[in-house]
Amino acid sequence: MYQLSLGVEAGMVQGRLQQDAWHLLFAALGAMAVAPMNWRNSRRAYWINLILVSVVDIGFIALIVLPGYMPTRLAGLPGPLLWLAARVCSSWAQWTVPASRRGLTKLA
Repeated sequence: MYQLSLGVEAGMVQGRLQQDAWHLLFAALGAMAVAPMNWRNSRRAYWINLILVSVVDIGFIALIVLPGYMPTRLAGLPGPLLWLAARVCSSWAQWTVPASRRGLTKLA
């Protein structure tokens, strides 16, 4: 996103693209900061990542992929498919692991 902004004339459009790059950077850093808690099957980390990553990915799908600004087959589908797979797998893990086993630092 930042690279894209450098190819645009200085002004409001460039500033908005750079602001979008800033938001994506910190959304990604936030998701990565919470990720280690997911290995311990933390319910709090589950909800933080579910909301944060879903908001970003739904925006990408609705505003970039669906209108056709990005080719759907090669570039547009892998991200949303991985997001969907992650949502399914993390939800399955969150709701099938007994409460007594949550918080363990080692995988059995």
